Amino acid sequence: MLAGGQSSRMGQDKALFEWYGVPLYQHMTNLLTGADARRVMVNRFADNSSKGRPDWIQDRIPGHGPLSGIHAVLCETDAEALVIVPVDMPLLRSEHINRLVSHYDKKRPVEFAGYSLPLLLPVNDNVRVAVEEAVSSENRRNYALWRLIERLEGCRIDPPEDHEQAFANANTPEEWQACQLVVE
Repeated sequence: MLAGGQSSRMGQDKALFEWYGVPLYQHMTNLLTGADARRVMVNRFADNSSKGRPDWIQDRIPGHGPLSGIHAVLCETDAEALVIVPVDMPLLRSEHINRLVSHYDKKRPVEFAGYSLPLLLPVNDNVRVAVEEAVSSENRRNYALWRLIERLEGCRIDPPEDHEQAFANANTPEEWQACQLVVE
């Protein structure tokens, strides 16, 4: 799970926001385990909240957006594939994750058309090299997830009917409130 942003638009750490009785990162962890994730790793920027939490992985090359988090997790895992979700997508459901996984072919990333996240990313040498090259690039344009997916010839599947609601990010206080209203 990508919880490594600096929450500059929100003004405080979104991962620790309470979502119906649990911190948002825990809600997203529950979502992933509900979709049969074997292990959930939480990517965090370099701060003190990660200390003492073995599955909280800090960026090795910070400042390159979600790509920094993906790179950090790839350096720490021996998994066959990663399901990558942002911490600030609280309306995402396990059936969306299961739909991504159902298109897994062990070679290419799988994403919903029009969305870079959630993402199913195979873990293989080709992916590791592509991520390493992108995150090490001096060209900021190479940090974009869509460029990585394009380079890896990713598979784009149709988004679910409820995609506009389910894939809503809570990046600002107004977006956070809108997400909460959907559930109420």
